[in-house]
Amino acid sequence: MGRRRDRFEQQLLALPGARRNGHPEQRIPNTTNLRFEGVPASLALVVLDEFGVCCSSGSACKARSGQPSHVLLAMGLEEKQARESFRFSLSVDTTDAELDRAARHIAETVERVRAATTAVT
Repeated sequence: MGRRRDRFEQQLLALPGARRNGHPEQRIPNTTNLRFEGVPASLALVVLDEFGVCCSSGSACKARSGQPSHVLLAMGLEEKQARESFRFSLSVDTTDAELDRAARHIAETVERVRAATTAVT
């Protein structure tokens, strides 16, 4: 799972303004948390859901609170950065093809949401 996660993560980190949250050595092999600068997760999650890509902007226990992740804030991210962060979890059944498809949809969504929010501000 760690190999799949790392491959998926590298695809997403190639996007402009993409950053990994946390330490790569200190995490579980099925989860990654990434930030896309200028992309509010609250907006992107709606679009990703339409593509069938399930992810979260915080921990499972706080998924519907609307508040930025307290864990990311405790790690030193600013509130804006925490609100631009996404948690992706893989299962043992997740395939490389599914991850490639998800990465394409995430890249498209990041571009669309970033363009839309830039046009508004």
